[in-house]
Amino acid sequence: MDMRVMMKAVDPQEIVYRYWDNLPAEMRKIAELLDHAISANSQSERSLSELHAEIHRMSGAALCMGYQHIGRKLGKMETMLDDLRSSEQNNASRKLKSITELFASVARIRQQTSPLNSSLLSANPAKPAVDSLLQKLSSTAKDRQETLADQRILFADDDLSTRMLMREILVSLGIPNVATVASGTELLDLSRQFQPSIIISDWYMEPLNGLELLKIIRNGETRIPSDIRIVFLTSKNTLGHLQEAADAGVSHFLVKPFSTRQVQVALTTVLTQQRSDELPDILD
Repeated sequence: MDMRVMMKAVDPQEIVYRYWDNLPAEMRKIAELLDHAISANSQSERSLSELHAEIHRMSGAALCMGYQHIGRKLGKMETMLDDLRSSEQNNASRKLKSITELFASVARIRQQTSPLNSSLLSANPAKPAVDSLLQKLSSTAKDRQETLADQRILFADDDLSTRMLMREILVSLGIPNVATVASGTELLDLSRQFQPSIIISDWYMEPLNGLELLKIIRNGETRIPSDIRIVFLTSKNTLGHLQEAADAGVSHFLVKPFSTRQVQVALTTVLTQQRSDELPDILD
């Protein structure tokens, strides 16, 4: 796990180039998992689950690193794999070959792309948010004694590049107390020492995913305060599951790819508003 981080930020370009350098090895792993899943007698739930987890992680990372075209194709692969896992497996080999063909197109895109094509690097630096949420936070700060700089934020995501990017954004927002972990289990372990005031968690992680983590916290089954603010990091292909998370008590949603402003608004929202029982609108 990544332990506590102070104010020094990491250059986004360094994060993107590191992601790009590691991408070939990660794609080889996907190819090996696909070959294994297609081979005779290997289309077990465990095999498909491992493939799904890796594709989901890579899809979210590509979106966050500014490669939406790669992220969307990987997301389509994830959807196809979801359909395969939830249906009869009579045609499993044929469906997996279709996923493999789609993955080949991802490999071709990667060959025609470079780190400089990242929208994360080409985007203009985020301007400080001046919307009504931030104005409200400013007006109530004296009474509530809660500003962004006061927060202790613990972020869980199974992709290292995404963790590095979120950490850089939080530090750039003036938050000195940030820690990142790779799973819900690590989050529970570190929370005893770190004592977060806000948790940001990805949805799909092993062995404890974000939804499971949310439920046990809200049910008082951990040492974390059951009413702690919890923000879910999700992607477009998980939007259909948002009502379940809202019913379980999530405080807010943040959609990949996320920007500095979107993170700032999400944090400001949970600091200034009570949790609503209605499904938040995260598509604006």
